[in-house]
Amino acid sequence: MGIHNISDIKKSINQIALLPLVIIFCLATLVLSVFNYKSQLNKQYLNHHILLGLFATYQSQLSEKISIIASSPIFLDYLHSGERTKTATLPDFLSLLETLKDFSGGIEGIKIQDIDSNNLFQSISFQDGTVSPDNVTLKLCYLGNLLNTQFGQCKYQLTLYFNKALLEKSLLKSQLNLNHCPKCTPIDFIDKHLAFGTFPILSSTGLKLNLEITKQLEWLIFYDIGLLFLALIIFAFWNRRRVNYLTQQYIVSPLMTLNTALKSGDGLRKVEYPIEEVAYLANELISWQEKYKSALTSEQQAKIGRIASQLAHDIRSPLAALQTIVQDLSGFTQTQKKIIQHVVLRINDIANNLLRSPKSISTNTTALTTTQPEVIAPIIESLVLEKKIQFNYKTVHFDLNFQPHALKIAVNVNPSEFKRVISNLLDNAVESLKEKGQIHISLISDTDTIKIIIADNGCGMSHDLLNKVLNDGISTKPEGHGMGLSHATKCINQWSGQLAIESEETRGTTISITLPIAIKFQPAQPATEEPIIILDDNKVLTETWKLQGELRGKQVMTFNRVEEFLQAIKHYAKNTPIYIDSYLSEDMRGEILAKQLFEQGYQNLYLTTGFEKSQFKDMYWIKEIVGKEPPF
Repeated sequence: MGIHNISDIKKSINQIALLPLVIIFCLATLVLSVFNYKSQLNKQYLNHHILLGLFATYQSQLSEKISIIASSPIFLDYLHSGERTKTATLPDFLSLLETLKDFSGGIEGIKIQDIDSNNLFQSISFQDGTVSPDNVTLKLCYLGNLLNTQFGQCKYQLTLYFNKALLEKSLLKSQLNLNHCPKCTPIDFIDKHLAFGTFPILSSTGLKLNLEITKQLEWLIFYDIGLLFLALIIFAFWNRRRVNYLTQQYIVSPLMTLNTALKSGDGLRKVEYPIEEVAYLANELISWQEKYKSALTSEQQAKIGRIASQLAHDIRSPLAALQTIVQDLSGFTQTQKKIIQHVVLRINDIANNLLRSPKSISTNTTALTTTQPEVIAPIIESLVLEKKIQFNYKTVHFDLNFQPHALKIAVNVNPSEFKRVISNLLDNAVESLKEKGQIHISLISDTDTIKIIIADNGCGMSHDLLNKVLNDGISTKPEGHGMGLSHATKCINQWSGQLAIESEETRGTTISITLPIAIKFQPAQPATEEPIIILDDNKVLTETWKLQGELRGKQVMTFNRVEEFLQAIKHYAKNTPIYIDSYLSEDMRGEILAKQLFEQGYQNLYLTTGFEKSQFKDMYWIKEIVGKEPPF
């Protein structure tokens, strides 16, 4: 039967209300036919999830025990020390690891390996027990001497070798309702895609156990079926009466009243409906239509388009650079950290500019006229670093040629807008190249002005195409917004400068920006850097200090033997910073050697250790007790 009006709707609802009685019979037959299958699935599901919870509890407790052991001074001192120190502390270290085996009830072997900056292990620091095919390898990440998975440096990996039979025996002993079940589907004790307690899993062979929970809950299925039948019967009789009432009260009557009002010409603004929602809807419909018409003016549409286009254009470069760096999580270099810092600041500047008041957005001049003196050489250098990361998939050579006296010149610009202009111009230069090419960035100054030159050997542009690109909204890129060159020209002109473009097809493009000089800073005299001396019997540690010193421009002198150190120290000034390991050997303590040096007149003496500072007494000849990490 077709439905053409409200009366037909009411009749159809009355007929549909009888269907639950038929559905009861169908559902009852269906439930009884699948009951046995559902019961088996419920048991498997219950068994699986209870065992997963049991495994998670065991892993959490074992993880806490590992955290206590890996944070202990004995554990840290053993890993950080040289071979002679390791030999002296080995008995205490073995005793500490034995407590882990006793606690777990299933570990029969342990191996500890060093991890380099690329997450590749270099050497085995310690191995004990039996190597079994069932094992898991965890990362040990330290922030100082504290375990910290989120912010720490992952220096070591810990491999635990399990004995499956002993582990099952331990679990059966701790859980009374747990049984060994050879016919059951094995459940993996270790999910290599998840963490092992609080520790990230580096690798895992899996550890499948055949266990089951003996507790049965099949009687709940019969209880659920009875409740289902009762609910369906009650619903069938209640539904027919309720549907009739609701249909008449809240559907038929309001709609008929609304229809009558429209046909009579009384209008929708009259609140003559039995429920408030219908009255509110009738009044708001006309109000929304009026507001919508007034909002869709040509000027507002253009403003929304400009803001959206500007947003999409500006955040593309910094976000692309950030995404490229984050894809490599094996370890950040100092350059990558600097790039991340710069990119985050750039995104923050862009967001601040776009989230200004509507008045400043509509005028679009506040950001250009608000200027301050800025030294532009470091800004350009940081942007070039960003582009090297962003376009690392291309073979692009960036050549920076800054005149020495141009490095300390400031110009009046808006900092965020200036970064946007240079970033867009560098993007255009790189994107004009195919797979490889060169980009030359020069900074030249004279008496009153400073000139920025960006030249590439890319595809170039014809004279006609260049004129189109300079018009707002025209772009040569498939996904471009046409904001780069036109926006740059507007900004440079506002800052009393000039922008010139020379381009030739297949030969490249050269862009010159000339700005008036605001301030000339006098170059600072270079500071003399005194050397830093480190004495430690661990050669890996001293090489790390030396490498970090080279990265940060520090002169670091390293010594692994006391005899060599005593011969060389005579040639250094008394105020030279000297870092001495607290445990040099069985016969020599660092604090004793430091006291001898203090009596000879050396003042800047530091004691390095892997233990807590509270374990040392006050020593007036020691300036400070520090950790093993380089202090720079």
